[in-house]
Amino acid sequence: MLTEGRTFVTSGMGSNEPVTQGRTDRRCAVRVLVVDDDGTCRLAMRAMVAALGYECVVAVDGGQAWRILQHRDVDVVIADRRMPGINGVQLCQLIRGQTLGRHVHIVLATAMKERGQMLEGMLAGADDYLVKPVDMDELRLRLIVAHRITGVHRQLEQLNAELQIAAGSDALTGLGNRRSLEAQLTAAAGAVSRYGHRYGIAVIDVDHFKAFNDTYGHQSGDRALQAVASALLFEARAGDTWYRYGGEEFLGIYPQQTGQDARLAVERIRDRVALLAIPHAASPGRAVLTLSAGIAELTSSKPDIADAVHRADAALYRAKQNGRDTIELASGQ
Repeated sequence: MLTEGRTFVTSGMGSNEPVTQGRTDRRCAVRVLVVDDDGTCRLAMRAMVAALGYECVVAVDGGQAWRILQHRDVDVVIADRRMPGINGVQLCQLIRGQTLGRHVHIVLATAMKERGQMLEGMLAGADDYLVKPVDMDELRLRLIVAHRITGVHRQLEQLNAELQIAAGSDALTGLGNRRSLEAQLTAAAGAVSRYGHRYGIAVIDVDHFKAFNDTYGHQSGDRALQAVASALLFEARAGDTWYRYGGEEFLGIYPQQTGQDARLAVERIRDRVALLAIPHAASPGRAVLTLSAGIAELTSSKPDIADAVHRADAALYRAKQNGRDTIELASGQ
């Protein structure tokens, strides 16, 4: 139901309280997560955050807040210091101890009599604090500071991603990116033409990845791709190179390897990913994350690199048609 200045929907994380969307002045869509086990304090804080023009999400305790952070991008967390279960200080430690993919600005809220204990929270990773009952002007000042700091972090994150791309590596997985892949494929084609070298070309796709993202959230999807990339690097031998080919696709180049040799190498990768047992409840097959792959050879009799990649893609498509979680060789291999 829509009302003026607000959109009321459930948070989807077990709370029946609404998520409040700020009015037209949304401060560049800064999202604030308010965490407080006291219903009155939580409602009052949410109302003030929304009145200041920021998007607001609420959580009834630290555990629910942590689950929200796993699935949604949040810029600022305002958390009560004293809560049952995961308290504000422990929530700070969780946020700072794990990579969420972006910087989160943390403000701890505490009663006046506990003000002297705020050092513990700051040492745990909090950036600022508020004294309860919270004054509107004090909250405004804290959010202005948070907005500026998060803006600087976003710029740094963007700059870092651009530098990684310029350097030839994928910002998420650390594998080679498309730019470095094109250079390597060109070099491989030259080696085939001049020296008669042979290469195995493998294209791997994460099965039902869209369903994985829809079920677990994009941050979990990113972590899954990082886990697959780690498996690729772990199984790679000297000279083997892997690249992020697309969203959830990877391309591997195996020097002096036949298609059958490359298939054995990719089988080891599939086995390693299976050992990770990454849950995938939305997969119609196994309930864990799986891979499909297509493999082709680049040889002096078939030296066209674009054709080799196309044949590997076609083999991958057959693997998907055959039920996924399998490997197919290109026709004629």
